[in-house]
Amino acid sequence: MKVRYSKVAAFLAMIALLLGYSSLVNLALADDANSYRASKLASPKGISLNATPISVVVTFNAVLHQVSASSYAVRLYASSGERPLRTITPFTSGGSVADLIPGKTYKITVQAIGNAVNKSNSKESNQVAGTYYSSEESGKISFVTGLPTVSISAFNQPVTSNPTPRFYFGSPNQGGLWCYVDSDVATTCTSVFQTRSLADGIHAFHVYQIVSGVQGPTASFTFTIDHLAPVITNLLIGPGPSYSASWTETSSPGTAITFTCKLDSNSAVSCSSPFAIGALDAGSHTFTVTGEDVAGNSGQASTTVVVSAPSCATGGTCSVGNTGPGNGTVFYHSATGFNCGPTFSATAGLGGGLCHDLEVAPSTWAGLSDPTLIWSQSLSNVPGIIDDSLNINTHVGLGFMNSIAIVLQPNGITTAAGAARNYDGGSKNDWYLPNIAELNQLCKYVNGQPWVTDASPCNVWAGQSQLLGFLDGAVPNPVTGYYWASSVHWIVDPNSGPPDVMIQNDQGAMVMYFDGGSKTAGYKAQLGYVRAIRAF
Repeated sequence: MKVRYSKVAAFLAMIALLLGYSSLVNLALADDANSYRASKLASPKGISLNATPISVVVTFNAVLHQVSASSYAVRLYASSGERPLRTITPFTSGGSVADLIPGKTYKITVQAIGNAVNKSNSKESNQVAGTYYSSEESGKISFVTGLPTVSISAFNQPVTSNPTPRFYFGSPNQGGLWCYVDSDVATTCTSVFQTRSLADGIHAFHVYQIVSGVQGPTASFTFTIDHLAPVITNLLIGPGPSYSASWTETSSPGTAITFTCKLDSNSAVSCSSPFAIGALDAGSHTFTVTGEDVAGNSGQASTTVVVSAPSCATGGTCSVGNTGPGNGTVFYHSATGFNCGPTFSATAGLGGGLCHDLEVAPSTWAGLSDPTLIWSQSLSNVPGIIDDSLNINTHVGLGFMNSIAIVLQPNGITTAAGAARNYDGGSKNDWYLPNIAELNQLCKYVNGQPWVTDASPCNVWAGQSQLLGFLDGAVPNPVTGYYWASSVHWIVDPNSGPPDVMIQNDQGAMVMYFDGGSKTAGYKAQLGYVRAIRAF
C-alpha cells in the first residue's frame, strides 16, 4: 500500500509539535501544499472549432499531468453573455454541439475534470470522497455558425425559349437574399427572381444570403436560352408498296429533338427517321413531321405522295386487254371466279380463293412465233385427265391439272404441254397448255368476238390481221393450222352400253382452228401450234 507524502508530512508535524520542533511543522505543511499544487488539473489546450450552419465540432488536446482528466465539460455562451446557454458533460474531443442558429455568433469554453485526490491535505479536508476537482475553464473562444446554401427549386428549366426566365428558390432564413445573372451586380431579391432580357446561349443564375453581416455560400444554376426552332429538311417518302419516310434536322445539332409523325387526318405518333408508313390506299396522302426541342420550340415539314391504284400486273383488278402479272395479255375475266391450279380447286387463286383471270403468253414466248410441237410422245391413255367432252366449252381453269398429268406420262419440253409448263414469263412458274374450254375463250378474244357466256362458241374469223400473232390455216406454213389443247379426245367404248361409256382415244387430243373456232380431234404424233396461258 502506497503512503502519500502529505500524510507522512502531517505525521512528522504532529511529532514535531509534541517535541517542540516548530521547524518540522513548517516543513510538513510546505510539503502538503506542494503536493496539492502538483495534483491540480491544467486547462485543456489546442482547442479547435469547426462551425456549420447549425452545429460546431469541438476538438482539444487531452490533459495529461500528475493528475489526468477523467472527463471534460463544454459550455456554450451567447456572444456577449456571461451565463452559459448550455453545459455539456461529459464531452469528448471531436464531439458536436448541435441545434445552433445559422449565422449567429457564439462562444465556447472547455474545462477538464479529474477524480478527487486523497484527503490528507488541508485543501481536500472539505471535499467528500468521490467528488471531482476541475481545472479552470479555458478562455472563451468566439465562432460564427455559417449560413446554409440557398436551395434552388427543381422546377427551374435548364433550357427555355423565354428570354426573361423566372427562378424559384428558398432559404430557412427570411430576408437577406441577393441575386444576379452571369456577371451582373447582385441585387436584393425574394424567392422568385426574373432576369433581364437575355440573348440565346448559356447563362448562370446565382443567389446567396446575408444575415447579420455574414454572407452565405452562393448557389448557382446554369441554363440555356434557345428560341431557334428545329428545321426539318430532306423529307422524302420511299417507294411503295410498303412506304417509309426519312428526314434530317439541321438547325439544332447536338440538341435533343423529339419528333411526331402524322398521316392525313390520323393522330400524330412519336417517331424517328426512318419511319415505316406501310401500305397506302390509292389517292393523295399528306405526311407531316413535327420536331420539338427541349425549350419547346417546334418546326414542321410536310410532303404529299400520290399513290396510284395497282395495275393488273402489280396485283390490282384486271380487265380484258390488260397486261397481266406474267407479262402476258389478259383475255378472260370472271367476276364470280373459277376453280384453277394444279388440283383444279377453289383455293388456288390469289389470296387462297378462286381465280378470276386468264392471261396468254406473247407470240414470242418461245421464239419468233408460236412453236409447232407434237402433243405427246406416247399414243396411250393419260392418267388423271378429266373427261370434259360433254362440257367442251366449260371447265375454264382445268388446263393446269391436265398439263401436269400429260407431263407426268412422261412428256418433255419437246411436247406441247411440256413446253408450256417450261415457260416462266414474268418469273411465273404456273404457265400451262390450255384445255379446249380455255382455247374457246382465247379464240373469241383473238377474233374480237364479244363474250356472252363461257359456253358460247368461237365462230368468228377475223382474217389475216389477227390479234396476238396467232396463226391459222390461211397463213402459208408446212403444218396444219390448229392449236393443241390439253384436253384428250373421248370416244364411246364400243364394248359398252347401253348406257354408253366414254373412254380416251389413246391416239387423239383436242385441237382448235382460230380461223372460225372449229374444234376437233388431232393425231397426238402430229405437229400443231402451241401457246401457253396461266390462270390467277
